[in-house]
Amino acid sequence: MNRRFSIILLSILSLALMSSCRTTVRDASGIQIVEEQSYYCDYSVSGEEVIIKCVLYIKNTNDYFVEFGINGNFPNDKGVLLMASHLNGIDSSTGNSHFVLSPYEEKSFEVQFIGAFAGTNQKKDRLLPELEIRTVDQ
Repeated sequence: MNRRFSIILLSILSLALMSSCRTTVRDASGIQIVEEQSYYCDYSVSGEEVIIKCVLYIKNTNDYFVEFGINGNFPNDKGVLLMASHLNGIDSSTGNSHFVLSPYEEKSFEVQFIGAFAGTNQKKDRLLPELEIRTVDQ
């Protein structure tokens, strides 16, 4: 009985330790895209390249700096306007694919999604793409 109690106690302590370690990991879970203030702007085709522009209003609800990337998914345009539906976002002002927000900062970014042209100069809709925030490995 005493050994069983020791095993249970050790298991609980191990779980508590793993749980506390998990909460210190810096991830993008506190980054929120405010869709009501974000919008699709326009697209253009230049040679074999498509540039899709959006303004994204993003806020950091964390109490620490966060560096992140943005992916856009354009499934309706794949095979028509774009060769691939998943594109990485680039900050129009810096040309960087990494975005940074200070603790509790709210900011709008002009984001460009650049992909290979599929041959038809027609966008299926004028909506924001499906957006995904990804952490930047440091």
